[in-house]
Amino acid sequence: MTEPRGHQRLGQWLVAQQAASQADIDRALTWQRDQGGRLGAILVRMGALSEEALYAALSQQCGLPLLNDAAVWHEGAVAQAVRRWPMSTAWWLRQRAIPWLDAEQALHLAAVDPLDAELRETLAATGPAPQQWHLMLPARFEAWQGVLQDQPAAAQALDSRTLRELAEDAPVIAFVNNTFAQAVEARASDIHFEPGEREFAVRFRVDGVLHQRGSL
Repeated sequence: MTEPRGHQRLGQWLVAQQAASQADIDRALTWQRDQGGRLGAILVRMGALSEEALYAALSQQCGLPLLNDAAVWHEGAVAQAVRRWPMSTAWWLRQRAIPWLDAEQALHLAAVDPLDAELRETLAATGPAPQQWHLMLPARFEAWQGVLQDQPAAAQALDSRTLRELAEDAPVIAFVNNTFAQAVEARASDIHFEPGEREFAVRFRVDGVLHQRGSL
C-alpha cells in the first residue's frame, strides 16, 4: 500500500504503536534500500508483523476505516455501484477495489491501496460524488472479487507444475508469512488448512482448542 503522507513515517508509527520493533524496522529499511518495495509489505513478508496488524496501524494513521464486510449489505449493492462507472469489472479486479451502495444509497469505495493517487483521481473524475473510502485487507479482496466477476471463472486443472508455479508466486509467499506471523501473535501450537470444494479454512490451535482465523 502507498505510504501515508502523515507527520510520522510508517516505520515510526508502527514503533510508536508497538506493532513492530525498531530492530525489525531497521532490517526492513535495509531490505528496502537493497531490493526496493514498500515497507509494510516487506515487514509482512519478513514475518515481523501480520497483515492484520499492519492494516490496523495504517487505518489509524490514514484515518480510513477498515472494511467491515457487514457494511456491504448485499451483493446487489456492489453490482449497482459498478454500473455507475464506465470501467469494466476487469478494471476493478486489477485495481483491487470494490464499490457499493449502502441502505441509504450512499456511495462507498474500498481498496487494498486507497491512497493510490491515480486510482482516486480516476474514480473521482468518472463517477458520482461524494465517495466514502475504506481500507481493505488483501485477503478480504480475495473473498469479494468473485462478486465483481460477470461469470465464475472456469476451473483450472491443478497439475504439479501449476501448483509449483502458484507456490512460487509472491502473494502466496506473503500469505504463508502472514499466516505464520498471526499464529505467533496468537501463541498457536498448530496451523490447520482445511480444504473444501471451493475454499479452504485456516484454523489455529491455541491452548488445545481450534479457532478459525478465516477462509480463502
